[in-house]
Formats: sequence, C-alpha cells, structure tokens
Amino acid sequence: MIIDENMLKAVKLNEGCIEYQTKMKYFRGGRFFIYKDSLGFDTIGYGHLCTSAEVQKYKQGISELDANNLLAMDLGKAEQGARRLFQMNRHSEAVQRVLVEMVFQLGETKAAQFKKFKMQLEAKEYKLAAGELKNSNWFKQTPNRVQGHLDVLNRA
Repeated sequence: MIIDENMLKAVKLNEGCIEYQTKMKYFRGGRFFIYKDSLGFDTIGYGHLCTSAEVQKYKQGISELDANNLLAMDLGKAEQGARRLFQMNRHSEAVQRVLVEMVFQLGETKAAQFKKFKMQLEAKEYKLAAGELKNSNWFKQTPNRVQGHLDVLNRA
C-alpha cells in the first residue's frame, strides 16, 4: 500500500482543504455538504463522487471523520484500479502515487483511455509520459493538480 499521510494530505489539498471548503460554503457547522465538482457531479468531502443513494443519505452533511473515511476508501479503490491498469511495481513510489491519484480523480475507465501515456510509462519514458498528460483534457480541467504530477514524472 503506497497511501500514507503525505498522500492523504496532498489529496485533501487538491480536493479542497477545510479552509477552502469553508470559504465555498461546502463545509459549515463542522460538516461537509454536497457540492458540484468541475464537471457538475455531486461530490462531498474530499472528492467523493456521490451515488444517487448517497445524495439522499448525505443531505444533512457528513462529519470530518466520515469524510476522512470516504477518502481512505476511495484511495484504496483507486490504488486497486491503478494496479489493474499499470505495472505499479516497476515504478518508484512517487510515480505510483501519481497513478493512484490519476485513477482517483478520473476513475479507472477514463484513466484506461490514456493509451499513449501508458505506453510511455511502461517504457519508463517519464518525460514523454508527462507530455501525454499535458496534452490531455485532464490537464485543461485541473491544470494545477496535473502540473504537480508532471513535475513528479519529469523528475523520475
């Protein structure tokens, strides 16, 4: 398992720390509330994509502990997805974290569509793999987050 406190902190920052979510009114009264992500999907806590049942379940918000638990669960699923898509053990922990975050943010199905990226990654051509990410819609949608991943790949 490559998910550690540093990764949890980074994802929380990328998804919107409590201070940011307070400013946006997604966190109030000690609870996280549902908001629309950049693509218009119902989301809560640290980037948890809500099912229709969860939208009803979380109408009154969730605690910080619940948000942390959802994040840990989602990152665990993302790590499993990354292991299905990529030969994780061939890469450094830093690169593995990029892959887990990629699957966390995009989902396994969308991440699987990055065929040229995967080809460069598996050839350990990390700078070329970074270029594939930079030319993606993902980069256009969340440039600051993806730039952090590009930095990791360019140093690998």
